[in-house]
Amino acid sequence: DPRTKQPAADLVRGKGVGIVVLLQGPPGVGKTYTAEAIAEYTRRALYPITPADLGSDLSRIDKNLNTILNRGRKWGCILLLDEADVYFMPRGADDLQRNCIVSSFLRQIEYYTGIVFLTTNRTVGLDEAIVSRVTIPLVYQPLNRIATGRLWETYCNNVKRFIPPLRSKKPLYINVSSKARDWWGGQYNEAIRQRRPWWSGRQIQMAFRRAIELA
Repeated sequence: DPRTKQPAADLVRGKGVGIVVLLQGPPGVGKTYTAEAIAEYTRRALYPITPADLGSDLSRIDKNLNTILNRGRKWGCILLLDEADVYFMPRGADDLQRNCIVSSFLRQIEYYTGIVFLTTNRTVGLDEAIVSRVTIPLVYQPLNRIATGRLWETYCNNVKRFIPPLRSKKPLYINVSSKARDWWGGQYNEAIRQRRPWWSGRQIQMAFRRAIELA
């Protein structure tokens, strides 16, 4: 628990005592789901934010991030800064405003005592200042055949979760046909044959939601 972690990691009191988890990988491989699962497992609220919530100019970002981090401390929740690619790109000497924005972002994150998840689609070319402040870096690979099959089967077995509660008290019976369960395999093989990616985890989820709406 970062709230009980001793500040021995840095000579400056209160600095570097939180946990910063960096999740890297292409869209739809489970980065956001990881943060959601950790929040559920630890029974803490998840506070999701995006760069749009922080703003685009230095004063607004500094103020908004400070407000969000204070809420995180007060509520004891887990923060999730999703799609934070804008903060991870290497800085150049000619972009003074962006350098100031990233420096402000790093300073506030460094003094935060809770858990912060940062997600990015970038796996290379990250700002070294960001990487050096990460406690736990995790890199997600694109879904392979085994992972895709397991994910498809999981959705087949848990399709009821996508159906809103019904007023009727009668038990709901749902049968996912063997044809539907096996459909993904041929599509996946065809995508590989054509050297193109198949659906991501998010696209698979949306396909099941859409199928339920049409059923």
